[in-house]
Amino acid sequence: MSSPTSEPSAGTTTDPTTPGTEPDPAVKGLDANNRDANNPYGWFEAGRSWSGDFGDPFVMVDHGRYLAFGSSTAGRYLPVMTSADLATWYAHDRWTTAQPPWEGGPSPLTDPAVPEEIRRSGLRSVPGDVWNLNDALVQPAQWALTEPDGRWLRKTVWAPSVARFGSTWNLYYAVRVSRQSDDRNGDGRFCISMATATSPTGPFRDRSAAPLVCDDDPAGSIDPEVFHDPVSKTDHLLWKAAGRVDSYPSSLKSIELDASGRPRPGARSVKLLETDESSWEGETIENPSMAHWKGRYLLVYSGNAWRADGAGMSRYTTGWADCPDGPRGPCTRRSSTPLLSSHGSRQGPGGGSLFVTPDGRLHLAYTTFDSSESRDPRPRRLRTAELEMASGGRLRVAPGS
Repeated sequence: MSSPTSEPSAGTTTDPTTPGTEPDPAVKGLDANNRDANNPYGWFEAGRSWSGDFGDPFVMVDHGRYLAFGSSTAGRYLPVMTSADLATWYAHDRWTTAQPPWEGGPSPLTDPAVPEEIRRSGLRSVPGDVWNLNDALVQPAQWALTEPDGRWLRKTVWAPSVARFGSTWNLYYAVRVSRQSDDRNGDGRFCISMATATSPTGPFRDRSAAPLVCDDDPAGSIDPEVFHDPVSKTDHLLWKAAGRVDSYPSSLKSIELDASGRPRPGARSVKLLETDESSWEGETIENPSMAHWKGRYLLVYSGNAWRADGAGMSRYTTGWADCPDGPRGPCTRRSSTPLLSSHGSRQGPGGGSLFVTPDGRLHLAYTTFDSSESRDPRPRRLRTAELEMASGGRLRVAPGS
């Protein structure tokens, strides 16, 4: 990460990635440098740099900037960040460009630039919270399990990805539908849903009446990500089917999508890869992400249990496979060793997402825990690494990345 020299004011509403704008100082141990008595690590304020929790990242390139989407954190269903250099990331801007109400600006409760769902929420008692909230998902699936968390969050949302279909941007995400399942970690049952917006940064609204994808497995389906096949010009949704404990293992699946981004009528899901429980993958594989790069279809995925233990150690690991027929499967492991594994204080590298930079280089976005931190829970901090092909066609992290 770079060592910036100055910080924008707390009330900035300009694009923090504009050339000439200096980023916040990087202070070890903070999530952002706007900490206060109520939050000693800082909070997800619009325009501030953020290095805090950002699990299951999905990164894409949009008009020369990088966009990162993560699992719910910092009181946002869908936290979104932007970056110009893959090193410093900034929280999604506020929905309004008006001055804050305590500085003479209009009431955000009547500002049409603020999504209606935010204006009508339980945040109304503190108008400043309405003005500040920069969540990119303002209407999650109503059929999902209701689990109140503060005055805004009412659902549990994981592992987002975003793709454009025509003039519409689709958000795919996993949402909890029940606390009952055979999941070893007690996380319950999840299904995959879809929300839409006219911009890749939202506001996204989910108007669905039922899940988009939900396997019959007791713990359901998680970790959706869309892959556009540049060869066949088709789009496919990848996800994890949870499997059934002590019966059949979890697996990574794919299904072809239609022009609206929904499963194509008549299309059947295919299995890309199944968990090898006798290997480093342990009890599960998840987080599938595919790229077509240098003529090959490559798949990365996470394996083993994602949480860190009390000492900050984690068995979570990232592997890879070749997919000769791309999203039509199946895929084949080309190495018995992981692509990324824990090292020193950087623990649990996983939740990975492949993306290609404008200059054609392959990168992986992922997160790690820092075992030297005493926080509970420990943040999953966003990292990126360049990947390359080694001798024999083996995928590896580029030296110095």
